[in-house]
Amino acid sequence: LSANKAFCALTGYSEQEVINNTYALYTHPDDLPGNLQLTEEFLSGQRDEYTYEKRYIRKDGEIIWVSVRASRLAVHGSDAPLLLAVVEDITDRKQALADRERISQDLHDNILQSLYAVGMQLEAGKLLAGKAPRKAKQHVTQAIRQLNHLVLDVRQFITGLTRRTAPAIDFS
Repeated sequence: LSANKAFCALTGYSEQEVINNTYALYTHPDDLPGNLQLTEEFLSGQRDEYTYEKRYIRKDGEIIWVSVRASRLAVHGSDAPLLLAVVEDITDRKQALADRERISQDLHDNILQSLYAVGMQLEAGKLLAGKAPRKAKQHVTQAIRQLNHLVLDVRQFITGLTRRTAPAIDFS
């Protein structure tokens, strides 16, 4: 029945374009079946409200993430249920979660694997300490080299994180 200016700005569509279409206009095709199921359950009376995270495709083609909180709206004199939806842009939160997942993967794949290799070198040095001191020293020396290299990797990793998360400052 209506769309406010904030929603139109979010989707890039005019109020008239929004009113004359369904949410299929801006809902990502992969998210549409789940949204249709929730709407069917709402219209059939199985649920009075729902929250759904999905992607919108803005009019300019940009894909954003939103959280839609929908609830039944009782209107005096109307038998048909009206759905009131509040839409929140959660693109930044989704991006932060994806970044956290990538960082976690990087930590596991690089740093933890390197620490494991250092541990193996030290274990080998420990086993050879009494039997072959020269060989044991080589393992410990290799472990020290690996640790020094790992320290550099961690520093570079941290520097990369601070570059990505530094806030953009608008001096205007």
